[in-house]
Amino acid sequence: MWHAQDVSAATEYRIGTYIYNDRSLFNRGVCEWEDCALNLLVTVVSVPSDDRAVVDAGSKVLTSDFLVMEGHEHALGRPDIRVAGLSEEHGVLRAENIGLNVGDRLRIIPNHACVVSNMLDDVHLIVVPLRSVLPPLSRAERCGDGRVGKPPPEYRDDPA
Repeated sequence: MWHAQDVSAATEYRIGTYIYNDRSLFNRGVCEWEDCALNLLVTVVSVPSDDRAVVDAGSKVLTSDFLVMEGHEHALGRPDIRVAGLSEEHGVLRAENIGLNVGDRLRIIPNHACVVSNMLDDVHLIVVPLRSVLPPLSRAERCGDGRVGKPPPEYRDDPA
């Protein structure tokens, strides 16, 4: 994929997830975790045991795509946590000592960025200290919500 220009039969170059990067590209050595621009802010909704927590994002957002990998997504800043399972609306996190409380938030890098951007209505663009919220164009076109062609919201000094 990274050498399409060397294939004489190639008539199109579609790089896809390269704009975001994801766990599949990290595992292939294409990028580092800090190069992953797309991540999901999830909230802990339950801590049923010392080694387990449940978050408010499941297979609909995190995706169940394995792309020839073992396991699910990556929790930024918590390499000890693994995403052990997904239902449609919830994700189960596991670690020897989960150390999380209900209401805590984590950033999760998905296995496959394409599916994630297709499922969400807005993308929060954050370039510290500026922030903007934009709809993914193809999603807005499909929804027909009138946002297409409008200028993005004004940048505001909001690093959150």
